[in-house]
Amino acid sequence: MSGKISRRSLLTGLLAAPFAAHQINSLAADAATNARVLLIGSTGKVGQVVAKILHDRGLAVTALARDEAKARAALPAGVDIAVGDLRQSASLTAAVAQATTIVFAASASSGRANGNTPEAVDYGAVRNVLSVLSAPARIALMTAIGVT
Repeated sequence: MSGKISRRSLLTGLLAAPFAAHQINSLAADAATNARVLLIGSTGKVGQVVAKILHDRGLAVTALARDEAKARAALPAGVDIAVGDLRQSASLTAAVAQATTIVFAASASSGRANGNTPEAVDYGAVRNVLSVLSAPARIALMTAIGVT
């Protein structure tokens, strides 16, 4: 990762990483050669750790991000970026359609500016992703809420 991670973010990610690693092992064990993981919340504390683990395991990863430049700076080279906003289901359709696995690590816990409330992100975004899901996919929901 080329972006600098704060000590608090690193600790949060490391505390959440064992659970994330267990889930990722499960996802990777069943992954076919054409499997594609959509990582939602990729620039957050847990998301950055999960992106690195998935990428290091050789899985094809697409990170959903509102800000492509921020995502490119925070994530390993080789992770594809899909620009979208969790609060707008229409912006999720293409990225979700490509995924065989969805890892949801987004959270409103980092702030409530610009409508990023728990209702809009922690609940509404999950609903939006599920509403555009057109084929079966494995879904893992991960969070660091309450860890730090």
